[in-house]
Amino acid sequence: MTSKARLSPEDELELLEKKEAKLKARMRDKKARVKNKIRKQDTRKKILIGALFLSDMDGNDKMEKFVMDRLDKYLTNDRDRALFDLPPASSNKSPTP
Repeated sequence: MTSKARLSPEDELELLEKKEAKLKARMRDKKARVKNKIRKQDTRKKILIGALFLSDMDGNDKMEKFVMDRLDKYLTNDRDRALFDLPPASSNKSPTP
């Protein structure tokens, strides 16, 4: 019969700390994978919604006007506005009296 050698309290603590570090690393990796999966799903949803709206706008002037009006109100970043041929946000603001 073989018996396990009893670890000193210090050695046992060191072993537990190593196990804890490995578990923490696994948890970090798992959290990162979950976060990445959620981000990819969110991006895919946005692409599909955009494709739907682009399809609906094709040949439908009323829908195109609706979407462009909404974008004009929603987009504040000049770089984003330029993608839709909208004027810079700063030029849309009327001076306050």
